[in-house]
Amino acid sequence: MRVKEINIRPEDTEKKYNDLLTSEIKDYFLDNNGCIKDGMSVDVNCLACDKNDSKLFMEKDGFNLQHCNHCGLVYLNPRPSERALIDFFSNSKAIDLYSEMVESTKSERYDLIFNPLADFIINKYGNNGGSLLEVGCGSGLFLETMANKAPSWDLKGVEPNQSAVDICNKKDIKVFHGSLEDLNDPDGYDLIVFWAVFDHFFDPFSIVVKTHKLLKKGGSILIGNLNIDGFESVILGKDNTAITPPERQNFFGVESMTQMLARAGYKDVEVKTTGKLDVDIVKNYWSTDGSNGRSEFLEKVIFGSEELKNTFQTFLMDNNLSGHMTVTAVKGD
Repeated sequence: MRVKEINIRPEDTEKKYNDLLTSEIKDYFLDNNGCIKDGMSVDVNCLACDKNDSKLFMEKDGFNLQHCNHCGLVYLNPRPSERALIDFFSNSKAIDLYSEMVESTKSERYDLIFNPLADFIINKYGNNGGSLLEVGCGSGLFLETMANKAPSWDLKGVEPNQSAVDICNKKDIKVFHGSLEDLNDPDGYDLIVFWAVFDHFFDPFSIVVKTHKLLKKGGSILIGNLNIDGFESVILGKDNTAITPPERQNFFGVESMTQMLARAGYKDVEVKTTGKLDVDIVKNYWSTDGSNGRSEFLEKVIFGSEELKNTFQTFLMDNNLSGHMTVTAVKGD
């Protein structure tokens, strides 16, 4: 049976998480006027191409998201300081709840996300061993999957949230409690993986530069990330629950991701959109009174037969138009 959105995001838990996160963000970052507190914000150029030429994309919950006119990155500007963000992520009870939700839906997540991801890595990079670092490993579901499928790999995670680290420790998963910026492993890694975490970084360019230093010669980076130019994101617009500034603050598309990795010294950059839930997410959105993007033609597709919906989803994936992308690149000389 096809895994649906509700299988990995139960409505009650998802609402509780979103409500708690919104409350925490308001209390931590905003003053009584709904603006970022004095002394907490900084101005930035585009984090992908470093240009300072953008237009307003949207305002949401007191924060401004800009759209870069050169590479298409959607980014938060101004944004809270890096230290404030690290402190927020480390202590957020909403993030604790998210880790619990991930654990409670792990069977479905294995089927939809982590088994296919592990298979992709094994097919592309082999299962004869190597060193792998997952940044933002959460409760360790991917690392568990890799350990079972390819036990010869040397696996390690990086995670700032204490509750998630505690879950990893109970599973005997090797994990560094902190941020990638604080990690110094002189032996380096063959593969560094980011899965559904890349939107959260204060400075994603500095992150990929850091991974370039941590990789061994010929090592690779793999990023799984929301595609802001995908069908799901375009339809939902401001109603997209994934747009939660400043918890998420950088929203990449194919072009912005490609430009950033090339600027950081990577080669052989490949981007494919691999999202499988666009149709289901849009259907749920329209079924609960969402209005953005509705048209008679699209309604016939989204509320059509399973065969039609599956065919449309495949079309989105094949043409780099689905809501999630998988990116690989090799460390340059």
